[in-house]
Amino acid sequence: MGSKRDRIPSAPDLRDQVPLEEEEGALDEAGCDIGNEFGPCSPKESADHDMKSSIARRPNGKVYLRDSSALSTTESIDIQTEEDELYPPKNFAMVYKGVFRSAYPTKKNAAFLLKIGIRSVIYLCQEEYSRQMVQFYEQNQVTVFQHGVSGNKEPFVDISDAMIHTALQRLLDVRNHPVLIHCNQGKHRTGSLVGCLRALNRWSMTAIFDEYRRFAGSKSRRADQQFIELFHRKYPRISTDPEFHPHWYMH
Repeated sequence: MGSKRDRIPSAPDLRDQVPLEEEEGALDEAGCDIGNEFGPCSPKESADHDMKSSIARRPNGKVYLRDSSALSTTESIDIQTEEDELYPPKNFAMVYKGVFRSAYPTKKNAAFLLKIGIRSVIYLCQEEYSRQMVQFYEQNQVTVFQHGVSGNKEPFVDISDAMIHTALQRLLDVRNHPVLIHCNQGKHRTGSLVGCLRALNRWSMTAIFDEYRRFAGSKSRRADQQFIELFHRKYPRISTDPEFHPHWYMH
């Protein structure tokens, strides 16, 4: 009989309800939204937002609206709360109790995010967050922590360990729960951060890589898996406050 250390925690896998296939509103390789007004801003839109000074980023990575009046009332998100109107973001799944993962959430996912009580978001892209989703988060006291990771073929080549370290500290603090981790498609960057979290919680690398590949599908990247393993070797433990550890954390 294996010891507690050898057991692999199980988590509900909701991907059967949320197909992994590409769909309308997908993001292109540059991280810009295709046919979806609520995804990441295009370079032109981002420049327009900067000119209006409507969105800003604090040094600690939090995203907020500098001047909410810069958004017209017609841009307010109308939230539908009927049970049959709840749609999870693409690639949505539970990682642990209070920790979820997905692709970039859009307007039609807003009611679902309210339903599960999201308190914070860990956003792993470099692009500015969409203005309307930022407004939605502010209206509902949701904090966005931005840990920008380049969306190239090897996304962790130039990323600092400190950025992932900080993201993990936030995941291991129940004051931020329920928390949603997401990038554009919910595959590579999200899968890499989830893999680092699994390693901290004593999952075997075999189980971690299997989970990563199930979400990434045919687009699995060796560099992501290598990053997870090397990061864990350097940081087998993360400095956190035990008072605020989630109950599933095994350290």
